[in-house]
Amino acid sequence: MGGLGHQGAGVSAARWTPPRFLYHGTSEAAARRAVAEGLRPRGADRPGNWGGEVESNPECVYLTDVYGPYFASHAASGDERWAVLEIDRRRIDRGLLRPDEDCMEQGRRGLDPEPLRSLPMVARTRHYRERMDAFAYFWPNSLRALGTCGYRGTVPPGAIARVALYDPRAGSPVATGAIDPTITLMNHALCARKYSALTRWFLGDPANVEEFLMFDTLAPEHRALLAEQITVAAAALANRRGLEVLARPRAGWLVAVWPEPAVA
Repeated sequence: MGGLGHQGAGVSAARWTPPRFLYHGTSEAAARRAVAEGLRPRGADRPGNWGGEVESNPECVYLTDVYGPYFASHAASGDERWAVLEIDRRRIDRGLLRPDEDCMEQGRRGLDPEPLRSLPMVARTRHYRERMDAFAYFWPNSLRALGTCGYRGTVPPGAIARVALYDPRAGSPVATGAIDPTITLMNHALCARKYSALTRWFLGDPANVEEFLMFDTLAPEHRALLAEQITVAAAALANRRGLEVLARPRAGWLVAVWPEPAVA
């Protein structure tokens, strides 16, 4: 896959409009705090959710257009409900958006000058994390290439449009499909439409079964051979047991919109 050159080498922001809505996966407890106080960066005094050698930037909230359920599954503990927050990009400060340092590191491999080019992955990731502000204009490229970007500040409560809550005890095979990605340029290039369909499923929106199975690019005669798998997957997508979606009206607290409230 092409690297992220100065103009994005194959990932040109000029030819692609970022989606209006972005997502943040977290726990139910953190989501409820965010609805009241805003979605805050974790800060230097709290550990990240990922135990790798390079922790996330403590000054950033990380957003995605496809991997919200995956990040939620890692943030929640035990039987706690997963939470996927839908963020309206029109209600946040665009000037605070940043590229994900992982995208910069992966996309620039073999392209950076020495000695940066020869540094190990951990050192290169730290290099880009420490210089995130200098690459602020790359955030659309990061979102398009890796499916993630950063927001350097607190996402205001008013930018949270919806919150999806999922009880993992429901054991949905659809939700299980959200926990298997690797956050890499290659995975996003090959599987983004699957995780986009999963995100729509979590938000109570229509989810295309062929995108979920990644059958949508197959020729009709090949799809016909997989009719049984499509039927089974469609039934799974139709069953949203364990899922609750809350939406914010013009003002006030979030209210349930999925399942549809019973009419008295």
